[in-house]
Amino acid sequence: EALLQLATLDHIDDFYFLPHIPFQWLYSISAEGAKDKDQLRESEHEMVQHVLNLEMIARMACSLSVESYHNKVVRFAIANIANLVRQVVFATRSLANQPKSELIKQNMDVYKKAWSKELNNLVEAVDEITPVNEYLYISISHAKENVELIAQILDAEFSYQNENNGAEKNWADLDQTVDALINRTYRVLNVIREERRKVVDERYLANDPVMGRCHHLAKYTLPETKKLCDEIVKEGKAKKDALKKRI
Repeated sequence: EALLQLATLDHIDDFYFLPHIPFQWLYSISAEGAKDKDQLRESEHEMVQHVLNLEMIARMACSLSVESYHNKVVRFAIANIANLVRQVVFATRSLANQPKSELIKQNMDVYKKAWSKELNNLVEAVDEITPVNEYLYISISHAKENVELIAQILDAEFSYQNENNGAEKNWADLDQTVDALINRTYRVLNVIREERRKVVDERYLANDPVMGRCHHLAKYTLPETKKLCDEIVKEGKAKKDALKKRI
């Protein structure tokens, strides 16, 4: 049971910290008119598969929870998502076929809002039945793995540049890993904030040291880290040490 719980939390951390990405990818392809039909089909498949993964993980979380009320809320959110995903896929197909139609665009906007709302409901419902301490342990472990990978990419990249007179490799891995670290951290901060609101009187939240650190990380540290990542691609080694220190 303990191993199953760790596996479930591991999946929650992997799939629930960026749950909106598959829809955003599908929507962006459809809005352009879906010139590449294969890409459209692939993005639809990714969207449906992502929802199936979210459902599976949510059911696993319910199986480990004794909170009957919250389990019902999770199952209700799962049902809503399962019903809505087919409608969203059909709506994006219509947009892909007629990307300039104002009526279809308005219809798509309705589905975008509905999808965002139901997905957020599912994430919040799963969070309610997730043991916080264990989840934070798993998520922070993954964040540390991201940090180690970023350091490896930086060292390998600049070693490559030195050996090849400044030639550059693809920086996509660095950008992707930094984005994963930042978005994972945002989700951890959201979970921590919600927990603090449960245990700290609302009158004292403004001066709560934990909330203060969360605010500082979200408003300053994470945006600065992303900015440094973007700059390092342009300016090279001068920014390397600054990014590693920030990480």
